[in-house]
Amino acid sequence: MSIYVLELEHGCYFVGCGDADKALEEHREGVEPWTTIHRPVRVATATVTPATVTPVTPVTPMTVTPAAVDAVVREWMRRVGMDRVRGGSWCGVRLTDAERCAIRQGGERQWCVVG
Repeated sequence: MSIYVLELEHGCYFVGCGDADKALEEHREGVEPWTTIHRPVRVATATVTPATVTPVTPVTPMTVTPAAVDAVVREWMRRVGMDRVRGGSWCGVRLTDAERCAIRQGGERQWCVVG
């Protein structure tokens, strides 16, 4: 199993885990609201190490955890913008203030005060 990054229309991305080619086809059928709005273009592969994730890095076999997927999602959000990436714990079309805070804080939502 691997973590994949799908390149979508409108300069957006979706991060998930599993078979990347199968995921591309499933997301083209509209399995997530995000990939229904921003249609998949191609698979942009990724590694689990957030510091080295790039669209051209080969996928490496690994044991995938939700925390690993979230780390890749946060890395891509830092690279291209929070409003252009979804996946992992953040699959909704719109991020709430609490989710934005949690992403900025490394996923620790309990430390966020949203007023």
